Amino acid sequence: MNLPSLSLSLVDGSGRVLQDATLDTTSLVATFVPIPLPFKFQLSGSTAAGRPFQRISRSLIKAKNVLLRLQRGIGYKTLECGSTLRMSFVLYYNGAQGESFDITVNSSLVVKTATNSTKRAIQIPDPKIVANSMKNRNVFFTVRLKTPQNVSGILNEWDTIQVTVKRVPVWSDADVTSFTEHFKVTCRH
Repeated sequence: MNLPSLSLSLVDGSGRVLQDATLDTTSLVATFVPIPLPFKFQLSGSTAAGRPFQRISRSLIKAKNVLLRLQRGIGYKTLECGSTLRMSFVLYYNGAQGESFDITVNSSLVVKTATNSTKRAIQIPDPKIVANSMKNRNVFFTVRLKTPQNVSGILNEWDTIQVTVKRVPVWSDADVTSFTEHFKVTCRH
């Protein structure tokens, strides 16, 4: 392969070039600013024998403006009766300082109440809005999952918790991200 001949582009599903990336052909590291459209990578160049080639990645990539990562709470796979689990997150944002984000948390487990209606088994505080106020564009927040003392109707059941973060206002799918984890309800009593 003729390394100096290599170039990398972002292309749409039909192969039309949307943007060129900067490719360091000595280290084979590319840099580019993600675009708000789905794209594939197209690598072009010539072989050592001088024959031209072109390769396009198989999958379309949808870039995100927001990226959510669990920072603390990793490894917890149970929700213990009568306790509160705190999960700390960091939100990375590729945008301007001062943006706001709506955070919602959903739980899949429900229980019947005395009046025969249903409610969430795991109590989650009201949704909140956090602001990106730091220069490094990271937003830190904590989600609390409170398990009731009496878990007889949900003991050993699995609960799916989904944390969703949306930029306010949402301009595209790139402004929404989520984290999903599964927890087993337990009680040591």
